[in-house]
Amino acid sequence: MPEKSYSAKKLKKEADAYFQSVDDRNAPGGEPMFYSWPGLLLRLGLTEEEAEELLSGRKGDAEHAGVLSEAKLKISDRIVQLGMGDKNKAAFLTGLLKQKPFSAAESRADKNTGDVRVTLTIAGVGEQEAFD
Repeated sequence: MPEKSYSAKKLKKEADAYFQSVDDRNAPGGEPMFYSWPGLLLRLGLTEEEAEELLSGRKGDAEHAGVLSEAKLKISDRIVQLGMGDKNKAAFLTGLLKQKPFSAAESRADKNTGDVRVTLTIAGVGEQEAFD
C-alpha cells in the first residue's frame, strides 16, 4: 500500500503512474481497464474522505488540491474519449460519470448530424465538453 503522506510532487508522480498503468493495459493486446476515481485513490492509498480533505484545502495545500483536480479532469476526459464513435458506449460511460465524484453528466445526439455531445460538470473543478 502506498504511503499516506505525499508531497504534491510525489502525489503527481503517483497519479501519473496510475494513468500510465491504465494506458498500458488499454494498449492493443492488453486487458482493457476503465479509468476511475476509486482506482486512482486505491493507487494513492487514500480514502474518499482523505481525498476530499486534500481537494477542499482542509489538508495539504493548493498544490495537492491542484494535482487531484487535474486527475479528476484526466479521468473524465479519458472516459469520454473511450466513448467516442459509439453512441451506446457513450451513453454507458455517461452513466459512469454520473457517479461520485462527478456531479453531472449529460449526453445528447445532434438531430441533424447524429454527433454525440457530452457535457460534464465536476464538483469543485468545473465543466468540460467533448464531441463525437
